[in-house]
Amino acid sequence: MNIYILVPVFNNLNLTKLFLESVRGMKNLRIIIIDDNPSKLHKSLDDYENIDLVFGDGTNYWGGSINLGISYLESRYFLNDSDLIIIANNDIIIDFKLKNLVNSKLDFQNSVYHVQVRDEKLNYIKSCGRIKSWFPFIQEYPRGFKEKFKEVDTLTGRFLLLTWLQLKSVGGIDSKLPHYGGDSDLGLKLKSKNYKSYLLRDFSCVVNKEQTGLFENARINQLISLLTDIKSSFCVRYKWVFVRNHNNYLFSLLIIISIYLKLIVIIVKNHLK
Repeated sequence: MNIYILVPVFNNLNLTKLFLESVRGMKNLRIIIIDDNPSKLHKSLDDYENIDLVFGDGTNYWGGSINLGISYLESRYFLNDSDLIIIANNDIIIDFKLKNLVNSKLDFQNSVYHVQVRDEKLNYIKSCGRIKSWFPFIQEYPRGFKEKFKEVDTLTGRFLLLTWLQLKSVGGIDSKLPHYGGDSDLGLKLKSKNYKSYLLRDFSCVVNKEQTGLFENARINQLISLLTDIKSSFCVRYKWVFVRNHNNYLFSLLIIISIYLKLIVIIVKNHLK
């Protein structure tokens, strides 16, 4: 089994280098850096061992960069269905040896796995989710659990492990979800193919939270950018695509209303603090 890590990047070369140092140590590993910065910020990594550089034109964002990396893999390497594909962000470092995870007898034939996520103070933070209800939309995020595995529905691209066969079965990332939502959508599409997704108790990564684009402290003056910016997880256009991919039209409308009513309540509370 060969292992390929797809890492979409734009800025933060120093963070990328820290990530690379954390995943080294396996002979059958190839890391594909997909640099979507038109200035080719990561070109200096060309001298690193076992790294391939793929360059975008600045319009790919996260989802397009992952698909660019997938296309590169298909054109450059002979891939077996059992080969392991890891989708990872460059703003994390793993706090375990990669070979220990790969050799931990996980059921990659039937399941997809994601490590838990911690902040720089080593507190568990939200990552993959379990949808408890579509309407009103309620999702819980398992963290710090005692079981060895915790089943989830939606995934993130922070450190996700799946086989080449699984990735092919869903066609990669939805091209209509260029930045946020593509990873969550991937999890639900894998579920529709009867693959189960799990968070792992014993493996975690540490994320540079300043780079995540989280909006827990959003305020009223940020509302327009929250609803329209392609880099916002609450962009109405892409939230609609995600919801509509998995529900009929009328039910999707109700779900969207519930999501944005909840967002408005959060923003008002933040504003009044």
